Amino acid sequence: MKEKSKDSEASKQIAEILKRKTLSGGDIALLDMVADDLKRIKALKKEVWQHGVILKEPITDKQGNLLGHKMVSNPAVELLHRAETQLRTNLRELSMTSKERRRSSQKNDDPLGDVIDL
Repeated sequence: MKEKSKDSEASKQIAEILKRKTLSGGDIALLDMVADDLKRIKALKKEVWQHGVILKEPITDKQGNLLGHKMVSNPAVELLHRAETQLRTNLRELSMTSKERRRSSQKNDDPLGDVIDL
C-alpha cells in the first residue's frame, strides 16, 4: 500500500514538472527511460526479495544425478545494481537528483524533493 502511494506521488510530481514546461522534447524520451528504469528496479527487487541474495545451485554428475548444492550469487542482484546506476544517470540528466537540483538553483521550488533523493 505504501509503495503504491509513493508511486502515485512521484507521478503527480513529474506531471507538475511537465506542466511547468521545464523539460524539452528530448527530455521526454529520457523521462520514459526513467519510468522503464523504475519498473525494472521494482521487478528486480521483487525477484531478490522472493529468492534471496544467495541461491542454491545444484551440482550433478555426468549422468545428471544430484550430488549436492553450491551457493551462488543471485544474478538479479547485479542486474538491480546496474538498473539503479542507470536510473541515477538518467535522473542526473534530467536534473532530478538532490545534487543536480541544488546545482540548478531549483532547491526552493522543488516538487520532487520528498519523492526522489539520490
